[in-house]
Amino acid sequence: MKPASILAAGTLIAGIASPAVAVGPQGQAVQINTYTDSICAKFGSNRMVYYGKSPKVGDCFDLNLADGVLSLNAVGVWGKDTSATKKGHCKVYSDFKCAGKQDIQRTYWPDGGPGCLNSRGPSGYLWKSAQCFVDN
Repeated sequence: MKPASILAAGTLIAGIASPAVAVGPQGQAVQINTYTDSICAKFGSNRMVYYGKSPKVGDCFDLNLADGVLSLNAVGVWGKDTSATKKGHCKVYSDFKCAGKQDIQRTYWPDGGPGCLNSRGPSGYLWKSAQCFVDN
């Protein structure tokens, strides 16, 4: 390998390893997974909440749960300027646009694990929307 190539490779590796510029995957703040069983074991799909693009932290977004989804959880929360995991929570609602005061549930990470939440609220309807937050 030529000296210039070695220098370029070293620079690339140093840039990847730099914790000052690392954030969650692709600027991700929170990841919600859905499952096709009731115990959050059989993965179905995921939704992301971001720092720099929509839906952003704190924004209300539609969950669009697919047929066959029986449970969901927040599986990761990342800080804005670090890849380290943070505490955070999501609120899920039985109405679109995070409306309605009934059927509001919270799912937390990392306190006690991600927690598995039934895809339906107490009234029997699928969760329709959510908001996710990164706690300080």
